[in-house]
Amino acid sequence: MKIFAPLTLVMAMSAGAALAQSTVPMNGTMTGKASAKYYNLGEGHVVLHQQASYTLDFDGDTPFDGLPGECFGAIDIINGMPTGEGLCAWDDGAGNAMVTDWRVIGMTPDRASVGVWAIRGGTGKFAGVTGGGGYVSANDPGKGISTLDITGAATMP
Repeated sequence: MKIFAPLTLVMAMSAGAALAQSTVPMNGTMTGKASAKYYNLGEGHVVLHQQASYTLDFDGDTPFDGLPGECFGAIDIINGMPTGEGLCAWDDGAGNAMVTDWRVIGMTPDRASVGVWAIRGGTGKFAGVTGGGGYVSANDPGKGISTLDITGAATMP
């Protein structure tokens, strides 16, 4: 009988840890400053190097709201078919940081990039956070702005 008591305690603690996790929706639209450089490589081929700064602000109240970050990467567009990826580094300056990645999977008719994103890791209150979703990012190079529509969710430990 003594063997079962510690085993029961471990199982109860594991269940409690699993129950402590919460899923947070990450849906919203953010506008940020953007810069881009285009490399024309011939008929129907262009490479876009881009960088944008955003502050996260999701629908509802989330632990990510107000988190500033920089996104950077490149997109290679050949005959209207984009491929590309990059990273976003989010940091509140108080030891709470998170890195997400993004990957382009298509474009809208008005040339906004469509893709998927995932959380790669974090520190402080974002340590152990997982999640991901989709996005649409539209840049206006003339105005130096980017609009980022995000959908998805994060699981908080």
